[in-house]
Amino acid sequence: MRQLSEHYDVLVAGGGPGGIGAAYAAARAGARVLLVEKQGRLGGMMVNALVGPLMGNVRSKTVDDILTHIGGRTPDPHDLDVRLASLLEQNRADYLLHAQVVGVLKNGSRVTGLRCRREPQTRRLGTVSASWAFRRYSGQMLRAAVGSRS
Repeated sequence: MRQLSEHYDVLVAGGGPGGIGAAYAAARAGARVLLVEKQGRLGGMMVNALVGPLMGNVRSKTVDDILTHIGGRTPDPHDLDVRLASLLEQNRADYLLHAQVVGVLKNGSRVTGLRCRREPQTRRLGTVSASWAFRRYSGQMLRAAVGSRS
């Protein structure tokens, strides 16, 4: 994945089917996109709780492209997150895992960005500094795709 920017055209909260669709469509349209996902894997409940198949009779190029890329309405959930990440990367959309949206940035009544909290992560070489616990991302448009609330 590329180095993250501080400014995006479209910010997407949630890496489930709705968020993936929003990020993919915006990236295909030429927008600089950041998708923020609270869990450590893309795919929402299909990946994190093995819920499936993907339902609905939506017919659109976006949906058809995504379904083709992941293997249809009943993809293998064990590598679905990797396929979704690949789809976003191929279309130059950035994503951030283990990051929770905790607020919005506003200019008057206009939402201009997201405030995210990211837990320190353990890596092979130690712990990432907690100084990055909160980070701000700005964008001209804000799209939220929320599947469920915990």
